[in-house]
Amino acid sequence: MTTTDIAAETAQRSSGSTVLPRVGQDRLSIAKLMWLTAGAAAGLTLFGAPPGEFEPANSQWWRMELNALLCGVALAGLGFALPRPARRRQAGSLFALIAGLGTLLLLPPAAIEAFRAASDRRTVVTCLYFVMPLMGLWTAFAALIDGAFARRRRRRPWTESFGLGLAACWSPLGVWVLVDIYREVL
Repeated sequence: MTTTDIAAETAQRSSGSTVLPRVGQDRLSIAKLMWLTAGAAAGLTLFGAPPGEFEPANSQWWRMELNALLCGVALAGLGFALPRPARRRQAGSLFALIAGLGTLLLLPPAAIEAFRAASDRRTVVTCLYFVMPLMGLWTAFAALIDGAFARRRRRRPWTESFGLGLAACWSPLGVWVLVDIYREVL
């Protein structure tokens, strides 16, 4: 942010008008795509199935790999959502921040488990396997009820769209977890 931008924002605040985020400052770039790709690779390495357990016929394997991929993307998305001022956060950017922080907090144990030779190294993955998809489903429902998906796309900052998209991608996995929970109970 340049000095003129800060001065203009201060002048707008003192005049009592609301300061809306400038979309030009928050948009998708090649650097962000590279960061998301690195996050996806880290997620598959740390949260995914061990290299020797490739089972494409098993639906649980695909579910774990998709969850690992989204955890990595959420971890990378933390870098986009964290610098965003709190007064400008809406449902999408708040979800990106929460999912990124949740993944970051479980990153050290996941890294320890990923590089340990023991076969019972799935405690962190099991936690993320249930929590993140359900959180994505709940956020997507809340955003749908709130009308966040219906807002005009061109006025929405990229971080907001990223968070809503992340919640929407996690929602089918959340429905899958809910179906499993209901099957166990009933």
